[in-house]
Amino acid sequence: MPLESRQAAPTAKALIGLLQALPPHWRQTLILDNGIAFRLHEQVHQATGIQIYFAHPCAACERGRNEHTNGLIRQDLPQSTDFRYISPQKLQEIIHELNHRPRKILGYRTPLEVFLQNVTLRI
Repeated sequence: MPLESRQAAPTAKALIGLLQALPPHWRQTLILDNGIAFRLHEQVHQATGIQIYFAHPCAACERGRNEHTNGLIRQDLPQSTDFRYISPQKLQEIIHELNHRPRKILGYRTPLEVFLQNVTLRI
């Protein structure tokens, strides 16, 4: 679901909702960039208990998984794409594709397979 804006309050609210939906043992750390959208990070920490860290400016290597995923998204949506004009259906297609794409780092399993395996192991 797209955010209503890039401002800090809607971003914090969305992060809290997403993180609270996860089991507490999955909410350990979160690495953010230094954007203004994350200035209410302390509210996110208080509401979820997650430890929040910030990547150094211009240090994409500190957020490798995020940068790799952005690159995969850019295969479907070029960098100049305005996400406000992308249909929810198209975004769901991209999410589905990413979650069902085998990854070398996961032993050629898909992110969904690993997620579901971890869910069943914790129940």
